[in-house]
Amino acid sequence: MMRHRVEHCLFQRIVMGLLATFPLIGISYAQSTSPTEIPEFKYGSRFNAFAGANIAEAGDASSMYWNPANVAFLESRSVLWDYLQDWSGNSKSELFAAPVYQGKEMSATLGGTLAVVGIGNNSGLADRLSLYGIDVATGIELTPTLSIGVRGVMNYGALAGNRVWAVSSALGILYTPGPDISYGIVYDGIGDGLGYTFQPNEMALEQLHAPQTLHLGLIMHFPSARLERVISIALSNDKIFGQSGIRYNGGIEWCVTRYFFTRVGYVISPTNAGATYGAGIDSGVFRLDYTVSPNALMDRFHEFTLSVPF
Repeated sequence: MMRHRVEHCLFQRIVMGLLATFPLIGISYAQSTSPTEIPEFKYGSRFNAFAGANIAEAGDASSMYWNPANVAFLESRSVLWDYLQDWSGNSKSELFAAPVYQGKEMSATLGGTLAVVGIGNNSGLADRLSLYGIDVATGIELTPTLSIGVRGVMNYGALAGNRVWAVSSALGILYTPGPDISYGIVYDGIGDGLGYTFQPNEMALEQLHAPQTLHLGLIMHFPSARLERVISIALSNDKIFGQSGIRYNGGIEWCVTRYFFTRVGYVISPTNAGATYGAGIDSGVFRLDYTVSPNALMDRFHEFTLSVPF
């Protein structure tokens, strides 16, 4: 008990210290002028319905995309398929992911992605950008309440005969002092990403430094017992280094019945704000989640996630 209290106090001090430095970080960096970065697809309808705030909960395999430390404490061992399409139909992506190893102190997940950008390009360009990715995450349980994790991402882009590779990684910490609350810290964008620029009558693909981002978040459950949960509330802050301002995310999930869930999330950033909405069905044999982001000022998309436990 004393060890858990010491861990809790230490983690709270770390989180509060980082939150206190966020405004100073926002002032000390200038706006990035790099080429347009290809959208980073964050998978999992449930997590996107929380407006990306749910970095501190170990759900299914898709939680590795939000915090690799989640992998050590996954609540659901399942194979999942995710389909995401932007509102205009210009881009889509698919994901297959599953746990591949679960040991006493270390676990691992594997994901494969395929994305196409420029399906219905309104600019008149005929080029389509194809993206392929392999994602591996490992979580290590340091104590029954604390884990660390790392995620490695290898992306391959193809555009009009041009082939570009990019490799990046992310580091995460998850602390769960009790079943009613969890805290998470994630630092991602370590390495390279893919970006594109518009040239006369064509689009160019290139490798660029991935934007480094620090995420801080927590999630609360009421009641604390998993099978009795009625309300879950998630909050997080995102700081992109090289850009001014902070992005704030929040979401809430209501368990209407044991088999049906509704969700709403909200994002506030220096440039825009808007809501996401979602719902889910858990039959016990499979789980189906849906999320929509309809706000014209944000990334507008539909997303479905189907997961089957094994």
